[in-house]
Amino acid sequence: MTAYLQEGLQQDAGVLLLVTEERWAGLQRRLPCLRADATDAGRDLPIRVLDAQQVRDRVFVDGVLNERLFRRFIDAALGAVRRRAPGGRVCAYGELVDMLWREGHAKSAVQVERLWNEALSGRAASLLCAYHTHGAHGAHGAMDASAMELICHTHAQVSPAESFLHLETDEERSRAVSLLQHRAGATSELAARKAAEDALRSRQGELAEQARQRDQSIAVLGHELRNPLTAILCALRLARSGKPDAVERAVALAERQVRKMSHLIEDLLDVTRLSHGKIRLQREPIEVARCVEQAVEAIRPLLAARRQRLSLALPAEPTLLLGDPVRVEQILSNLLHNASKYTPDEGEIALRAGVVEGMVELAVQDTGRGMTTEFIARVFEPFAQSEPWDAGSGGGLGLGLSLVRELVELHGGSVRAHSDGLGRGSTFVVRLPLPAEASIPTSRMAG
Repeated sequence: MTAYLQEGLQQDAGVLLLVTEERWAGLQRRLPCLRADATDAGRDLPIRVLDAQQVRDRVFVDGVLNERLFRRFIDAALGAVRRRAPGGRVCAYGELVDMLWREGHAKSAVQVERLWNEALSGRAASLLCAYHTHGAHGAHGAMDASAMELICHTHAQVSPAESFLHLETDEERSRAVSLLQHRAGATSELAARKAAEDALRSRQGELAEQARQRDQSIAVLGHELRNPLTAILCALRLARSGKPDAVERAVALAERQVRKMSHLIEDLLDVTRLSHGKIRLQREPIEVARCVEQAVEAIRPLLAARRQRLSLALPAEPTLLLGDPVRVEQILSNLLHNASKYTPDEGEIALRAGVVEGMVELAVQDTGRGMTTEFIARVFEPFAQSEPWDAGSGGGLGLGLSLVRELVELHGGSVRAHSDGLGRGSTFVVRLPLPAEASIPTSRMAG
């Protein structure tokens, strides 16, 4: 503050001070040119001093600021100082805002700050204000912190600082400032260390979870590969009998297990390809009903084996989407397979398609085990498995839904999951882009 006033006087600017007696006494100790009383100083220099407490008593009526009276005080004082300033410029300092702030009247402090800015707007003038920030952590913490933010936004520049006008010598003040800086530095270092420790603990937790999922996935992968291999080995032993019917059954069994292993390996390869950006889509307008028909045809044997019912709601008129036919079928097949996997025998699955907000929407809903909110947050992550994993759920590596998300986003679409909780089923909603000038059809139900 002293440097601010000194610089203003050296540049022939006038000075307007709205200060308490304590602040004025401190300024007189710091600035030799102000060591006379206020009246004499006012005659020798272009300075006007207003007592902040007296102004407050005048402009606040029943605890409410009278804005008209405050403007009158400030305008009259600015005019008097500017007329006596050789350069016509005014440097102002106001302590009333700080008084109100420290007393917990944050709203009034912001109001006075606004009036100061309005009074100085369009004039050759500058305003310096200083505030004690301890109030933000006291009884008025929440309100004061918000008000301080508003106050800071009203200034062109905000600098953290500390005044020590109560100290007598420059050595004492320098020592106090040094201690303050050391304390601030230590506090900042401690905060940085704590933030680093928190980040490290969080990262350790993430790595531990990744390691757990990796170990679980390896175990599941071994289980998923062992079962088909065991079945194929049994088929080979059966085929050795040479009986035609036994050979036929053995071949059919081996083919099913090979297809299962092939699907598993393709999922693993697709995850790798997607992570390296090596999958390229062959986009073309494709009929929604045809994609649904192909995906349903692939899943029907599994549905039949578990006596699960599937209902479809498709557009009444031909509807196109823009995508890669193979990958769109893969998206639907994975969603239907996931629904069947977690739905009990004789459960129900529904697939509906339509146009919503300029996108083709495909939704798969089931009456299965459902999901927790925590699991929904990571259901599309690679190797994510509902807990606990068990063979009755149909196994798997937890890659199907991860692939769905990656492929949908590669198409420029979106996917989301919803469940009302465990035991209440799940819904997965995919949105994919329409070709240009696509029509908006209605929907119908088909069994």
